[in-house]
Amino acid sequence: MEQFWNWILTYLDASFGISLMKEGNPQGYVNCVFMSLTTIFGILLAYRVLYLLFGIFGKSRKYKSFPDDKRYAFVFSARNEELVIGNLIDSVREQTYNQNNIDIIVVADNCNPEDKTAEIARSKGCLVYERHDLSKCRKGYALQYLFEKLKHDLPNGIETYYAYVFMDSDNVMAKDFLSKLNDAFQSGYDIATGYRNVKNADDNWLTALSAINWYRAVIVSLRARSMINSCAQIGGTGYGVRSYILKDGWDYTMITEDGEMTTRLMAVEPKIRLQLKEEDYARFGNNKLTLTMPNGKKVVVKARKSDKTDLEIPEKKLSKYGISPTTDEFGDVALGNPVILSNSQGETLSFQTGVHVSHYIRLGYVEAAQFFDEQPTTLKITIRQRIRWAKGGMVNWAINDWKLFFSFLRHPRWSKYDIYWEMFPYGLWNFFMGFFNLLITTVLWATGASGNAVDGWANIWSYIINMTVIQYLGGLFTGIPVIIKEWDKVHFNVAQAVGYIFLWPFYDMIGTPISIACLFMHVTWKPVPHHVVKNGDELMEVHREKEAAHHHKK
Repeated sequence: MEQFWNWILTYLDASFGISLMKEGNPQGYVNCVFMSLTTIFGILLAYRVLYLLFGIFGKSRKYKSFPDDKRYAFVFSARNEELVIGNLIDSVREQTYNQNNIDIIVVADNCNPEDKTAEIARSKGCLVYERHDLSKCRKGYALQYLFEKLKHDLPNGIETYYAYVFMDSDNVMAKDFLSKLNDAFQSGYDIATGYRNVKNADDNWLTALSAINWYRAVIVSLRARSMINSCAQIGGTGYGVRSYILKDGWDYTMITEDGEMTTRLMAVEPKIRLQLKEEDYARFGNNKLTLTMPNGKKVVVKARKSDKTDLEIPEKKLSKYGISPTTDEFGDVALGNPVILSNSQGETLSFQTGVHVSHYIRLGYVEAAQFFDEQPTTLKITIRQRIRWAKGGMVNWAINDWKLFFSFLRHPRWSKYDIYWEMFPYGLWNFFMGFFNLLITTVLWATGASGNAVDGWANIWSYIINMTVIQYLGGLFTGIPVIIKEWDKVHFNVAQAVGYIFLWPFYDMIGTPISIACLFMHVTWKPVPHHVVKNGDELMEVHREKEAAHHHKK
């Protein structure tokens, strides 16, 4: 035991530079600072090891079945997608969910004059909007435009539908995709995201590695979050959003609008919010107003101007204010007795309808809802796409993650903490930590300031090995359980899988230079060409055959 503790003390001394600091050697302080930062981050992120174990050995949450009585709208933002848009629409029409409760809305965004995306969508019975604005040319702006139109064009505005399901034009779905999402929604989730598979994983090595990347997301995060009922993250496509979240329109326009939406919604704290349409706002003014609750309690609020008059009250406050909850036409909690708004002049406004009972956003992962995404087949398009993801992720982290961080400090919740680290730019952080440690240590060694404490050349070689060999091995030992666990869904054979496992770490490792490069680049959204037309049910056959063989062996 004494030998063990001596080993621990020797390790701590060497790692944190304790003896060197006592000697006044500056290298000791360098070691202490960088090792302390590494240790702190290791402690903060240690839970992700459990997530990995849950992802490998656990099973995602299952939801009980609900009737297909809710009305959904599928939303597609499509730019020059005439080759695949019909395939996606057909996939919707093949859903087992009650087709009378499904509509399809397409925004043909900045399509070329000769492109037939809008024409094909109209011919297949979709509601189509065409948008032409090259100054705001990306998906978030297209959806913002669309939902502004839907506010005025739909019978009950955006809340005409129970939820909106967002798919990319190149996607196709399993026939029960919407039914499985519906089960999650009616179980109480506000956003539900499905299992992303790849419809052209067998095209070449690039599409296969992209598929492994999406399988990994399930293993390292989504499945674990489902198991512990923590909020998942939106992945750009294959997800649905309850209409009341979008009641004021679409406000997520960054180049990675999915990460922006996830981060901002996680930071929202349920509280009393009042918005008044123009005539009510003019009558009541922008002064502090008073809400009189059913039990007589008064709450001072400030209104904001909006397209319609609306009051939002947190569900946890209902009993405090003597509000008897009921349900609305969607089965959501609503007010059973009125709330009165008044101003200093004695004018009043009664709220009973037009009130939203809010709560923390519940974002669920639905593994049984499988859909298929097309991946780029060339290295150029793959890197361009990953540069956009990296740049968008860093911009989102810089702008929105701090809001989430301070929201966590004010009102701690596990989902806030978890999603903050989900959006954190690990690759960039690890690079700069290692690089600056190497740089400072090398300068001290070259100038003789650190004496014999460091062998400069050995330190440089150690850095190179850490950046290559260790990262490669880490990727390799992550890829193996990913392939094994997700084998029923993998669309390539065993021999190919073995080769791809050894290639996979390189795909992962280039994330760091991509993250560095995008810091110095002006990144804009550019279309990814799509051409693969496949049937969702045929793609699911691979899953069914492997699953049947697996059960037969048992």
